[in-house]
Amino acid sequence: RRELLEKQALMDPGLDLPNRRFFEQKMESAFRATRKKRIHSYLMLIDVDNFKKINDTYGHEVGDAVLSRISTILRECAGEKDVPARFGGDELAIIVNNSNSKLVIAMVDIIQ
Repeated sequence: RRELLEKQALMDPGLDLPNRRFFEQKMESAFRATRKKRIHSYLMLIDVDNFKKINDTYGHEVGDAVLSRISTILRECAGEKDVPARFGGDELAIIVNNSNSKLVIAMVDIIQ
């Protein structure tokens, strides 16, 4: 029961992504790892353009569906060690761990 509650506290239930709290914990870990192990990690911040207009024009149900689809794309693009998360309302992020700029740019192209 406790594990379930902890998971719920760290996940965004609507998008099946970690929430900002979990993301910040993983960001701190990634930062320490890059300094200690001298690996490269990248931070990708994603802001959904005109999201308010989508919600206002088509309703929150459609807005939720848009965010859900974007979160699916992020999960599909992220590697096993990467951390996709919901950072805020229409803001999502991915911590790309132990990668290189070429791979990250390719990931950005896919997500766009």
